[in-house]
Amino acid sequence: RNLEQHFDNVGITDLQQKKQWVVHYPDVQTAMIMKGMPAYADNNINWEAYKKVIEKLYIGDTKN
Repeated sequence: RNLEQHFDNVGITDLQQKKQWVVHYPDVQTAMIMKGMPAYADNNINWEAYKKVIEKLYIGDTKN
């Protein structure tokens, strides 16, 4: 949620750019996992869809 606010503050609105920038914030291991997801490299997968993929990686995520 803070990342969304940061994107708003700096004017990043392009959904593909958000996907590219999000991997700069976590630790190296987490970033590697995030980049390794097929949805990261797939330009047909936008930011909202990619976010859902990443959220499913977190323990305790019960959203469908």
